[in-house]
Amino acid sequence: MKLKWHLLILTILLLSFSPDEQRTDIEKRYNILISSLKTEPLKALKSLETLLVLADKNLEKTDTLLANIYFSTGKVYCDNGIKITKGIELYEKCLAIRKEKLPQNHIKIAQTAHNLALILRQLGNARQALGYETLALNIKSATAKNRADSVSLLRSVQELAVIQRFQGNIETALEVGKKAEILARILNDSFFIAQNQIFQGSCRYLVDSFSQATKHYQTALSLVNDMLKRTPTEPSGLKTSVLPLKKELAASLNNLGVTYGKMGQITLANQYLNDALIAYDNLFAATKDSTVVLNSGSVLTEHGRLFFKQKDYSKALVFSQKALARMGNRTHPYTTESYTLLADIYLKTGFEKEALEAYNAALKGSENIIFPEMIPAFIGKSQFFYDKNDLKNCLLTCDEGSRAIGKLMRLYDADGSKYNLSKNAHQLYEIGLKSSEKLWKSTADIQYLDKSLNFIESNKAIVLLANLKDNKAKNFAGIPDSVLNIERNLKAEIAYWEKQTLEATDSLKQENQVNLIDSKAHFNRFIKTLETDYPKYTALKYQETPPLSITAIQKDLDTNTLVLEYFMGDSSLFMLAISKNKSLLHISNDIKTLENDFNLLRRSLSDERFIADSSALAESQFLKSSHVFYNVLLDSSLSVFNQNHAIKRLRIIPDAFLGYIPFELLTTQLADTWKGSKVPYVLQNYAVSYAYSLRTENSGEGSIQNPNFGGFGIEYDDKTLDKISTDSPVESARGNKLSKLAFADDEVKNIHSLLGKGTIFLNDDATKFTFMQNASNYSILHLAMHGAVDEKNPLNSALIFSKKDSSDDNLLRGYDLYAMQLRMGLAVLSACNTGNGSLQRGEGVMSLARAFAFAGCPSTVVSLWSIPDESTSKVMLAFYKNLKNGDKKDIALQKAKLEYLNSASPQYSIPNYWGATVIIGDVEALDFRAWYQKPAFLGLAIVAFFVVLILIFKRNKK
Repeated sequence: MKLKWHLLILTILLLSFSPDEQRTDIEKRYNILISSLKTEPLKALKSLETLLVLADKNLEKTDTLLANIYFSTGKVYCDNGIKITKGIELYEKCLAIRKEKLPQNHIKIAQTAHNLALILRQLGNARQALGYETLALNIKSATAKNRADSVSLLRSVQELAVIQRFQGNIETALEVGKKAEILARILNDSFFIAQNQIFQGSCRYLVDSFSQATKHYQTALSLVNDMLKRTPTEPSGLKTSVLPLKKELAASLNNLGVTYGKMGQITLANQYLNDALIAYDNLFAATKDSTVVLNSGSVLTEHGRLFFKQKDYSKALVFSQKALARMGNRTHPYTTESYTLLADIYLKTGFEKEALEAYNAALKGSENIIFPEMIPAFIGKSQFFYDKNDLKNCLLTCDEGSRAIGKLMRLYDADGSKYNLSKNAHQLYEIGLKSSEKLWKSTADIQYLDKSLNFIESNKAIVLLANLKDNKAKNFAGIPDSVLNIERNLKAEIAYWEKQTLEATDSLKQENQVNLIDSKAHFNRFIKTLETDYPKYTALKYQETPPLSITAIQKDLDTNTLVLEYFMGDSSLFMLAISKNKSLLHISNDIKTLENDFNLLRRSLSDERFIADSSALAESQFLKSSHVFYNVLLDSSLSVFNQNHAIKRLRIIPDAFLGYIPFELLTTQLADTWKGSKVPYVLQNYAVSYAYSLRTENSGEGSIQNPNFGGFGIEYDDKTLDKISTDSPVESARGNKLSKLAFADDEVKNIHSLLGKGTIFLNDDATKFTFMQNASNYSILHLAMHGAVDEKNPLNSALIFSKKDSSDDNLLRGYDLYAMQLRMGLAVLSACNTGNGSLQRGEGVMSLARAFAFAGCPSTVVSLWSIPDESTSKVMLAFYKNLKNGDKKDIALQKAKLEYLNSASPQYSIPNYWGATVIIGDVEALDFRAWYQKPAFLGLAIVAFFVVLILIFKRNKK
């Protein structure tokens, strides 16, 4: 009633004023309120709301005074956790007015955007928050003139890093965090340095680097305590100026408690969590801050999780319920975590109905807002249904979770974040596969095999497929070449700073890191602009990928091909087999057997020194383990699909460590020797090829007309070797120093002579610069040279070109290839370890072969270990001979290997010498025929011949 009377009186007074007088009066009243809004915002709120109603009614809709009132009211709402939705709406109205009426880089626009980003990030809407904070940062970067401006800029950089972390982009978050730390140290601001230490610790925690995380948190705690000692306090101990320090103190204690809990140090964890809870309770009593409420609720959840791990379910239940009572029923990562814990506790104590309700509460709003904390809830709920044998509801939950993960993948920008998400999601796919397999067996309904196929594919080549999809979207969106050239230049700039950072001395490393971060930020801004300017590109880029269908795949298969796709779960290996007319899903529990035999198989194939020094042991290990792998991976499928011996080609989509295994070298029987041409290799009966994913299958992309050959071959004479530095990761896997490749240049010359066309670059002419300038001119690239793999940093793996002088950059690294756009149909990497690299769940082997695929090459021939020079040259020449004769690529490589085996002496017939080379990607034949040899021309020639005959006949008849 009082509010209505206030409005009535103010309205009567204002009606007696002219519009200008009304505005002046509203402005005066607002100016009076400003000071009280800073000190006692909740007490001033009613008067502010009254003024807001009047301003809305009497001011122009684009009046900056109205924007100011919108801003102040929105800030009170959001800062105090009341009417948050209304607060966001007021912020957005304010921003619209300020962007229209104020100069482009006005600081008030940045201030509004920053506040919007803060509240949206707290609510879990990180993607929208990212857009607003980027706007704020751009304005602050353009206008910073003094220390106060620099501090404001630092806040935006730090918030941008936090948003990236909330969004799951850990790699990007750390890079932006480094920039924030550099700014904080330039300003000598201990508070922001401490805050950044907490942030870096939280990023390390998310990637399971717990010891590093605790170091960051302890550093922050020490800095904060030191600042608190130097800061005078009021009797309450909570002077307004001290509040920010107290918040960081509570955050440090909380994070230390959580991390020590993860490390199993329960006593320390409880100690820090208790201290954190006291700190947050004191803060809440002083501020009533909604963020403090969420943080304290999170501390209670962590307490509950510790008791849950100790199987003290009654105490765990008390803490999880306390957490939810404090945080309320809101959609937020912390409440999702607490509800998930509550559900797990209920399951352990036999309250199944309550558990299901808690899982549903954890996933509330998932159709609108998704964050990574929901994945454990999807996993828990699906496992609940699976254990109850409610397979259809289990499958439904797995489908929902898979779609949610897909949405998160499309939201993420950083590759590392997608990898981390895949690592956390594979358990959901495994549950889905178990359910769909049971339903398929009981119903024979192919829809359940389709489900299995799509669960398996959800964990394959995530980042590679996203890049290929992005490139395809650009091609179909009508983006001018001039704009795409800008993108290529920005990618080249990033590659340059990657190299500079990698090779920099300590004194320059930090400066190069800043330049690298700035380059990536510039690239990201360019992509955001591209998405705004070309909506068709955005629609295609973020379009949900339709599910795969086994029936559709079968339509594209020939009758002699069998597709075998694998998924390595925690407890089971899933094998999906698809032929032209049949499909089948196998489950094997022999994972431990394969893991034990994997290292034996790999060592007996690729460790040249072990093979030379312990040949009998290497032979024994190979013969045993290769047959074990055949029995587990192939026999169950081939015994069903190849009863009439129609299958001649195997298409393998591996998973996990299976990506390192050449399936063609598995033995179909337990042999007594690995020498000679009669060893029962899979190769004897099948042409084998590999793919990153069934979604990368683009039949015909490698079927090039009149292929143009470009060859690079380097013998590495003494002069060249002297110029090449071996102190970076370019050491040969066959020794500590690079050796000569006596046959590499001859290999390229012989292939060139066989094909009868193309261009070759040999020895001193085969430089990285020449490759970068000419690579896009050839539809076939053949690279006979040294290769080196860096498993710690896959982007640093390299092909080693010739070095004309000591200043030349002769390493074609992975990040150079990622910055390129190749349009070739086939790349033959006749170099060591080009199919080797570190293993990334959800992506596969991070090799140079993958880098070529990322750059747009649909088909690569690569080596899985360090390859002998002479035998490789023989296999390669035979491979091209078969290609020229019209064979498909996988068959051409099969024939080439068998030809080598049939002609090699026994000592050079062991698999290390010839078995490393495999083909990944498109396997269509290349058309080497001249234009006058092709059917179309011959058909026209025959028609023309008969036309001429008819004309002659008619003429003679006359």
